[in-house]
Amino acid sequence: MLNDDDATLLRAWTEGRNEEAFRRLVDRYAGLVFGAARRRSGCEQMAAEAAQDVFVRLAQRAGSIRRVESVPVWLHTAAVHAATDRQRKEARHQERMKRLTKESAVFSGPERAEEEPWREALPQLDEALSRLSETDRGIVLARYCQGESVAAAAGRFGLSAAATQKRGERALEKLSVLLRRRGVTLSAAILGAGLSARLTQAVPEGICGNWSTAAVAAGKAGTAVLWITFMNAKTLSAAAAVLAACVPVGFQLAANAKAHQAPTRIAGSGSKFIPGRSSSPAPLSGSAGRPAVNGLDMNVLAREIRAFPPRQRRLQKELELRAVMLTLDKGQCAAVSKLIAESPSAGSLGDVVFELFSRWQNLDREGALAAAIALKGTSLNVGPESAVLHAWAVQDPEGMVQRFAPELGKPEFDHTAAAACQQAFRAWAHKESQEALNAALAIAGPRGAAMVDNALLGWLDSASADEPLAWLEKEATPEQQELHYTPFIHYLADNVPDKGWASLLRWPNRAIAENEACSLLNMWAGHDPQAAINAWLNGPVEWQDKHFAFNLAQVLAYSNPPLARKLSAEIPDPAVRETFAKTAAHLLERFKKE
Repeated sequence: MLNDDDATLLRAWTEGRNEEAFRRLVDRYAGLVFGAARRRSGCEQMAAEAAQDVFVRLAQRAGSIRRVESVPVWLHTAAVHAATDRQRKEARHQERMKRLTKESAVFSGPERAEEEPWREALPQLDEALSRLSETDRGIVLARYCQGESVAAAAGRFGLSAAATQKRGERALEKLSVLLRRRGVTLSAAILGAGLSARLTQAVPEGICGNWSTAAVAAGKAGTAVLWITFMNAKTLSAAAAVLAACVPVGFQLAANAKAHQAPTRIAGSGSKFIPGRSSSPAPLSGSAGRPAVNGLDMNVLAREIRAFPPRQRRLQKELELRAVMLTLDKGQCAAVSKLIAESPSAGSLGDVVFELFSRWQNLDREGALAAAIALKGTSLNVGPESAVLHAWAVQDPEGMVQRFAPELGKPEFDHTAAAACQQAFRAWAHKESQEALNAALAIAGPRGAAMVDNALLGWLDSASADEPLAWLEKEATPEQQELHYTPFIHYLADNVPDKGWASLLRWPNRAIAENEACSLLNMWAGHDPQAAINAWLNGPVEWQDKHFAFNLAQVLAYSNPPLARKLSAEIPDPAVRETFAKTAAHLLERFKKE
């Protein structure tokens, strides 16, 4: 009998393809994955599809999970990404289908009668969770999703019970701050009391077993047909109908494994593979003589790439191609990148290209990056490079810094090294804030200053604004303050204006503080005008001048005319009030005529 911990189950699956072990993992985390996908997509059907995508990916990539204790974190992140991808890719399809049925994007199950703050928080919850550090997020998910005790969570992450309790409380505080930035006010206490009932969602009966079966099959076959995801009899029939009408590129690997059954290609727009026929597909012009690479028929794949985008079933075709990208080895990645680069439809294959180079990066980072750089100036331009750098930064930001930081010291500007280091420092600081900041500070010159800015933003991503602000205000040298304070305040103006304003009130250089305060106030008034007005009227008297009033009137006259008229009578200083009133009245009249 297998032990029930995640590490044992994962090892049993990766080393022995033990189906029982994998099914236990699916059963354990189905509610977490389905709940995250349901909140992100807003649709039960799409959430079920995204959940199967996640478990298929787990079956194929279980061996790449570096921290076994963070399996819930890995699954939660994958669920959010899968649901977002489904939502984006099916937007056009839903737009077409809503003329046939008004229920295509509506949750078919009973809705929870949520209190107003929770109703507003749920769509923002997963994005806010993703901003926590991996350990903090893991503790929150373990405690409030899986229902683990403090002692169990402590054992999972190798911490003491006291440290786990403290980090959990601190993580809830950070989550509260992150939600408040998005306009949702939930205290840490409310989050702690309500998360357990909201992070997971009951999975429709029978669907879990289907997820396990599909994922196990994909993991053993080495392929993923991600778009077949309707999990009941009705939807399986629909998926079979789609399969019969499409070109199932994703089945090539499995089909080619049967040497005695050579697939054939039937001409015509609705053609499909038919097992058991021995005739070969007609070669595509420009691809004649392409060999099969490790079992993948390059003639057929070249044809699919050149024919993209199809007139019908674009989503299914694209998902099939993306599924194939997940199965490639290093040599196949190189061959397929050449196919795409030669194709006239390369510009429309953005997500397929991203999946291809992300996969290639997992197998051969330097080779993938060299190929991506070589494609600059083509119709693909920076897409491949972005895919490689993004995946690299997520997986190994510290190693990425070690690889590219020396390039920053060379006289010639290396755009790739600069982009790589910016992504790496931000990702690194999200996990290990102080270490990343210290490494960035060690890089001299203006290029190093840009890395420090990214490290500070990564620090902000992983915590509240208080910690990086405390470093800037109390620990940074005057030279560092001069370089980094203003860019950081600009970022706060968009994300946490109240924190930025509070910092400006105490900043010793009053000239800089006043200039930045006026800019921050304008940004703040654009999305929370009442809070911005209250801060201004209660702020320093010297900031309540005509310059502030003129700029604020311009913002409010455009974004909130009633509040602009109201404020015209509330400013205490007569001269400032007159400036504000005249500016607002002039603009309101002009906007009215326009």
